[in-house]
Amino acid sequence: IIIDLAFEHLMSAKELNSLAGQVCRCYAINRRSSVPFALVVTGCTENSRFMEEIRRSFPDFARWQVSFVAEDLEHHLAALA
Repeated sequence: IIIDLAFEHLMSAKELNSLAGQVCRCYAINRRSSVPFALVVTGCTENSRFMEEIRRSFPDFARWQVSFVAEDLEHHLAALA
């Protein structure tokens, strides 16, 4: 499952906080699944507003088995092909 942050620049601080919580819930549910899926978040650079929010809200996120990639969705999918 890929979560694309291409529209992050249009999101308010409240929406970014909500998105960070949603990604956390996806990770938590997936972690307990008998058939887990790969969870990828595209378009998030190290200094993006989303990464600042997820670091603030969930300090242990670095241990999550989630791929946070800077490239946009199209480039990420092209690299997989």
